[in-house]
Amino acid sequence: MNYTVLFEIRITHEYCADQPCSDFAIEPTPATQRLLDNHRCLLRWTTDGIRVLTAATDEGEPFIPLFDDARINFYLKLLNRDFLIYTDLSGIPVGEFPLFTNTKGLIQPTSRTEEKKSPRDRFAEIEIRCSEFFETPARGAVGLCLSFKAKSIHWHYYLVTDKNGAEFDIQDKESSLKFSEKFKRDLNESPDAEDPIAVSLADLYPTMKRIRFGSTKPITCRRKPVQTIQLVLGSDQVLDTLPNPSWQNFSSVKIKGTRGSRLENSLFQVIKYVTPKK
Repeated sequence: MNYTVLFEIRITHEYCADQPCSDFAIEPTPATQRLLDNHRCLLRWTTDGIRVLTAATDEGEPFIPLFDDARINFYLKLLNRDFLIYTDLSGIPVGEFPLFTNTKGLIQPTSRTEEKKSPRDRFAEIEIRCSEFFETPARGAVGLCLSFKAKSIHWHYYLVTDKNGAEFDIQDKESSLKFSEKFKRDLNESPDAEDPIAVSLADLYPTMKRIRFGSTKPITCRRKPVQTIQLVLGSDQVLDTLPNPSWQNFSSVKIKGTRGSRLENSLFQVIKYVTPKK
């Protein structure tokens, strides 16, 4: 029997850039599985989503066409809990089981007409409305894309060093990320009792110099690390390719702005620079 592609669903994430997003498994609901079976459809998984095929005639027409008002539903099973850390979820309804539907080739969040409890271990539901893309049901393959945006968050580096009085800076060799003097703080001269990382470092290294460096703007989360951040002492580079803050290193820092101070979420990384002993 011949088969033709009915539609495809791709999941993309700004965090992954041009790499496949593997944070989810896509599973048909029981009703959808019955619908696909009754219409001789096959479900195939791809590296970034799924592909639905339908039995077709020699002319390439669906053997058993779907009705114009058919709705095909899938569950998104979250496989990577870090997704919740580096994803901007501001456009997704909070406190309910999210529903995504297709509109002009895109799959976007929408409000439910009635409340639905989340099945166990399911992050959201996708509802494909055939009427949105088939003038004649099941005629021609349709590509649908569900895209997630990456979260932007401030980065903070905490330097612990034995060089008192030295002028350290953190710079990006490509100049795409900025760590300005405005967000630099000498934690010895100006302790920050509201910063739990600064307090912890003061307890661990009471006699050493401690400096906090903050990014000028929130930095968009990326799977590919930034490899051009360096520690500079005066005009000399002393540490090259500083590690990016881990998603597990989550904290909050009070940041001064034009409208006063505010507490901002932050990712942090502690680095040590000790003068080599001769």
